[in-house]
Amino acid sequence: MPKTNKNFLNLTLSKTTSSFLSAIQVGSQLKIHSLYKNSANITIDNNYLLNLQFKDGLLATRAALVDLQGTDKEELKKRLKGVGKVEEDSICFSAIKFSFKESAVIDNTEEKVLQGISCSFEELKVKAKKMLNFLKLVECNSIFLNNILDNKISSFIDSDFEKKLYREVSSKLKELKRSLRKGNVAIITDTLRDLIGLGPGLTPSGDDFSIGFYSIRKVLNQKFKLELINPKMLGNISNFSFISTCLLNDIEESFYPEIFIRILGLILGFELEDFFEEFKKIKDFGHTSGEDLLAGILFGIIN
Repeated sequence: MPKTNKNFLNLTLSKTTSSFLSAIQVGSQLKIHSLYKNSANITIDNNYLLNLQFKDGLLATRAALVDLQGTDKEELKKRLKGVGKVEEDSICFSAIKFSFKESAVIDNTEEKVLQGISCSFEELKVKAKKMLNFLKLVECNSIFLNNILDNKISSFIDSDFEKKLYREVSSKLKELKRSLRKGNVAIITDTLRDLIGLGPGLTPSGDDFSIGFYSIRKVLNQKFKLELINPKMLGNISNFSFISTCLLNDIEESFYPEIFIRILGLILGFELEDFFEEFKKIKDFGHTSGEDLLAGILFGIIN
């Protein structure tokens, strides 16, 4: 494996996003935010979040798939520490250097998302309802998804804390549905704000649901020239987790996370051969993040 010197490991980023390339600049400061089994989150000037995936699959707007070229993941994570910086075409930490190339760009722009929707709005709503009917046959863990499926609380919840959370979420979603029907923007905004921070996970379930809801409404308004109520939460995100904040900023700039594109593709491609394989990837994403995002997207389409 090529090395720039004995202290640096040169890893080519085989895939990246255009939003990532435009976000980083020479001199930007990098910090490790979190490390996981197959990925790492790196902050860029405490503003943007770069997600490095150590296996196939991009689940962030600013992401790169790292070609480890036989390098042990644990060795990589040991070297990936401290504060780094951007130099020319590389991002560098004290004991590791990543070079990236603009070839093989994955471009998760709003234009790409809109081009992927070839059906009418009414047809999309039919597909979303088919997905809901399918989900009623599947065991789901998300409190938000079970809520919109009207599943009985006793079938999947054991703890008193989760029962209390389920009832709180149920009340908020009913209020949100009523307010969307009546067009009461103030109540809609307040209700969405109340969902922020609810539930477990690095990105709480309420954040994921709200991001899914906001994303799909933004896309639907653009694609079908609709005027669906879609309050911008960007001015009121003090309670959002850092990762959720980065995702919302990206979406506002019309760059969408890969998980959103995959969920939308799943709803649109209900009859595809690889449906179950793709569904499992989304269902297994995060603690319940995949299911929570799916719940927000379906709720945003149907209501």
